[in-house]
Amino acid sequence: MQTETSGQPGSAAVDPGALRIGYGVYARPRKPRWQRWLRILLVVLLIVVAVLATQLAAGLSGADDLLMVHIENQQPINIDLRTSTARSPYVFGVNVFPAAGTQAADGSYGFMPYGPHTIQGLIGAGITMLRFPGGTWGEAHTVSYQQVNAFLHLAQQVHAAPLIQVRLRGSTPAAAAALVSYCNNPHNPIRQQYPNAPFLPVHYWAIGNEPDQRGPDYTVADYVHDFIAFATAMKVADPTIQIFGPELSQYNGPDAPPFDAHGTPWLTGFLQGVLAFERAHNWQILDGVSLHRYPFVANIDSTSLLFATADEWRYALPLLRKQIHQVMGTDLPIAITEINTSALGGQIASPLATALWWANTLGILLEEHVNYVDFFAARGVSHPYALLTMAGDPTPLYRVMQLYTHMAPDVIPVDSGDNVVSLYAATDAAHDTVTLMLINKSALEAAVTVSPVQRFSAWHTARLRLPPYAAACMVLYRGGGGQVFLYAPPAQALATGQAGPITMEPLPK
Repeated sequence: MQTETSGQPGSAAVDPGALRIGYGVYARPRKPRWQRWLRILLVVLLIVVAVLATQLAAGLSGADDLLMVHIENQQPINIDLRTSTARSPYVFGVNVFPAAGTQAADGSYGFMPYGPHTIQGLIGAGITMLRFPGGTWGEAHTVSYQQVNAFLHLAQQVHAAPLIQVRLRGSTPAAAAALVSYCNNPHNPIRQQYPNAPFLPVHYWAIGNEPDQRGPDYTVADYVHDFIAFATAMKVADPTIQIFGPELSQYNGPDAPPFDAHGTPWLTGFLQGVLAFERAHNWQILDGVSLHRYPFVANIDSTSLLFATADEWRYALPLLRKQIHQVMGTDLPIAITEINTSALGGQIASPLATALWWANTLGILLEEHVNYVDFFAARGVSHPYALLTMAGDPTPLYRVMQLYTHMAPDVIPVDSGDNVVSLYAATDAAHDTVTLMLINKSALEAAVTVSPVQRFSAWHTARLRLPPYAAACMVLYRGGGGQVFLYAPPAQALATGQAGPITMEPLPK
């Protein structure tokens, strides 16, 4: 039978080509071009939203607060901004001596210029605390009100907190209390003799200087007796003051030298004696434990040994805190009221080596949360080196302090160890800025790369080539950019006694 394919009612011939998609009666209508572009745009927007969501999630989880620092030939170091803690405002202190031309109560004269070189130098170095009258001078002489006025005026101009060391040997508790009253009581009758004297209350005080160096006839018990007598008289004059002690010449660990003539450890014996008084009278008279540190008593044998002394603080300070807590039953602030490479006189390291040592040491003291640090000294000594020369010019030590003025206020624990390039880190409260202090103690250049750990991060990779025997402060901003402050003094500058400059280079975004 022949089948009809056309011309019969109810049926229609179908073109086989019309069955192909896109053609004939079965084809879907083609979408307008604007709809296709809209679809593409929506896909792109979804991708952007996904990336932003990833970044937001990273920020909320803290993943974008992680950075990695790669230093050439050293293990990579993680920087976690979430572990930061605020540093003490008084870790950038320095010792100052009585002003040149002022006369002490015993007729001796001060010898440190307080002129523009000193004032601008201390401001430029970011100094936040001044200890006065500094070292053994304060135990050998009695400062006059003229000298105290000049010192307080200097502290006002520098905007630094004053710390006064009262004379112990050859003085009395009444004399110490009178000095507290003069400084802190605006109605003190002696002030009528000095109508132009500045009024800057002194909150921080120390009693004596290195009592362990007074000789075998002066024991721990003697100092405890004197400290209690002085401290109680001073706190009667002003109960709000903070008093530090025992101002020992060194700290070598718990129950280690120095000892007195009876074999009593100076620090342990002092803490025990003060604690007994405080418990018996329910009166706190010791507000902070103060020590000095000079890693070399006289000669410095080698630069490498000098650099190694900085790391001693990593185990000494935890031991010190443990010792204080075990004896006192509580924690007390720690004050390093004198620190330098060596005591007065003797052979010293080069100015640049001393500066790199101090940059490293100060970084560790910040990581270990020391509360007060007073470098010895601002000006007026040449062995060991001061921040300013006798003429008032900057030294390499001064340049190091300037680098630290660029460090953010919240310290991030890093513990870069005894690597040839040391690293210290800090951030701000919002975690929008990261600052890195890098100290190259070797004769080789070091490549440094800072990169984010998170894949989609607001932080950008930054690079630096750190010259030999140089220090740098890298300032990085979330979102990219920043600066590098580099101290790499030319050899010819150091040879002529000049410190050399700090250079600044911007980091690309």
